Amino acid sequence: NNGTVNGATLNTDRFGNANSAYSFDGVNDYIDLGSYILNNPQQYTISCWAKFNNNIFSYIFGQATNGEIQIQSDGSGNVKSWNKLTNGGSVSVGNTIPDLVNWHHLVASFDNISKVLTFRIDNIPFTITIPNGVNIQSFNGNALLGRQSNLSANFFNGSIDDVVIYNRILTQ
Repeated sequence: NNGTVNGATLNTDRFGNANSAYSFDGVNDYIDLGSYILNNPQQYTISCWAKFNNNIFSYIFGQATNGEIQIQSDGSGNVKSWNKLTNGGSVSVGNTIPDLVNWHHLVASFDNISKVLTFRIDNIPFTITIPNGVNIQSFNGNALLGRQSNLSANFFNGSIDDVVIYNRILTQ
């Protein structure tokens, strides 16, 4: 799935290749990946490279309708994975954005069997376990890069490259 680009512009990627990553202005740019990218997943892994221009509250990845999954900058210098749960609560895990100069590899994964949500920043893992009997809430809206998926808000200011979404756990 290549997505539909809405305002994001081609930019230089982390290797210096021109027109190989997308730049988002933090105002109204996003890429719509379509619906049912991850619908009621038992396992998933979302991997991307991101370069932050600031650390305001914004979405790098989001998919929502009833439930929600996000990779976001939380506005206080952290980047994290956030998920809505079937019990009405939510769970998130992450850590400090290392810097606003370099590209960073972000990987969010969830395994419904072990109940572990893992978020890696430059291959450093941060994990949290959700309680037995609780699952990640099913979500079936469009998956978006660069903004919140259920509201036209929280636009990302920076660059995103090499987004890959799997319906399984990647461990390395």
